Amino acid sequence: MQNWMQNSDFLRELVITIAREGLEDKYNLQLNPEWRMMKNRPFMGSISQQNIRSEQRPRIQELGDLYTPAPGRAESGPEKPHLNLWLEAPDLLLAEIDLPKLDGALGLSLEIGENRLVMGGPQQLYHLDAYIPLQINSHESKAAFHRKRKQLMVAMPLLPVPS
Repeated sequence: MQNWMQNSDFLRELVITIAREGLEDKYNLQLNPEWRMMKNRPFMGSISQQNIRSEQRPRIQELGDLYTPAPGRAESGPEKPHLNLWLEAPDLLLAEIDLPKLDGALGLSLEIGENRLVMGGPQQLYHLDAYIPLQINSHESKAAFHRKRKQLMVAMPLLPVPS
């Protein structure tokens, strides 16, 4: 494709015009319609290093058993809330913790370790102790309470896996 496009000035101009108009429409800007084809230089600036993954990761990763009961805890104790975990990106783990008995985050406690998420509710309503088989960056993790859905949302960046 590249050879016949280099030999045909009409096709080259057509492709560049379509690309320029597409950029103008997408980013709502006006580019200079005068352009030059560089002969001895294929690009301007510097090429940034690109990382290409050699093996494909599965889109859905099974995390195994996430709940571990605390030793010596009575069955009539605090309720264990429903926890929903998923990988948003290869390096970001998101959690939703359903807390239907709460109207806000007042009194909630949340502790995030390298591979553990521990949450306690006010007046001992809830208790969650979940083992997560991934390395979490606890210092960069963030949490917010969604009042309408009555959920605690937790974003946990993952630490890079040593290779």
